[in-house]
Amino acid sequence: MRVLSDHGLVEVDKSSQELLESRGYSIHGCVHSWTVHVLNQEWNYDLARVALNSVALHVPGEQANRPWLTQRRLLQHAARCSHILLNGLVPDDGMAGAYFKLGYLFNDQSKLTEAEQMYERALRGYEKALGAEHASTLQTVNNLGNLYKNQGKLALAQQMYERALRGREKALGADNITTYIPALNTVWGLGSLLERQADFAKARIMYSKALAGYEKVVGPDHPRCQRLREIFQALNTTTEKEAMKGIEESVNNSNRNIASRY
Repeated sequence: MRVLSDHGLVEVDKSSQELLESRGYSIHGCVHSWTVHVLNQEWNYDLARVALNSVALHVPGEQANRPWLTQRRLLQHAARCSHILLNGLVPDDGMAGAYFKLGYLFNDQSKLTEAEQMYERALRGYEKALGAEHASTLQTVNNLGNLYKNQGKLALAQQMYERALRGREKALGADNITTYIPALNTVWGLGSLLERQADFAKARIMYSKALAGYEKVVGPDHPRCQRLREIFQALNTTTEKEAMKGIEESVNNSNRNIASRY
């Protein structure tokens, strides 16, 4: 890299002032295109696999410090990975974990179509390698539920949430999933979906189960518990407004019926 930098072909990337890690390097588009052309005259499937895994392994998790900084750096690399993957330029076996991580990255960056492609490939890979009820498979199912909900595919989202809950209940037992964080996350997601479908009674049940479980595991003062209480309060307000609206409509209909008799 020093030789390339000395000749002005690459430079240290200074796009971010918040240094969490090595900033990496930037390269002029023309130089990059020429390099890709020269190096890829004969496609190397094994190196493509290494590149895809390298990008996926660098995707920050939920607990990372300011993960969006790294995500923004990785997004263009992930887009390139998606391109070579969708064009059959990388072997598919044993890549489910990498697909899952790329799906997580795309989803967090609101690239929902790309996230769906990655998660669906991850799901097929996990089902084939680990089985339909493995924890990794069910986590992918849950994430697809979240994704479908955000895309407005509510029927598909409900199928995913219910499948994830059934699988976890079968694997862990009905009592144990009440204090298992991934299962509680699914219950919360299902409650959110039911609320969106205006099924407020069932949504309240799901939220109540999620809140009770979180309080046992992380304590009542945890931000998740506080957020669920806020959702409960908003849901109660919505339910009260719907009830008042129903009463008003019933009274108006009664008045119209009485008036029509005279």
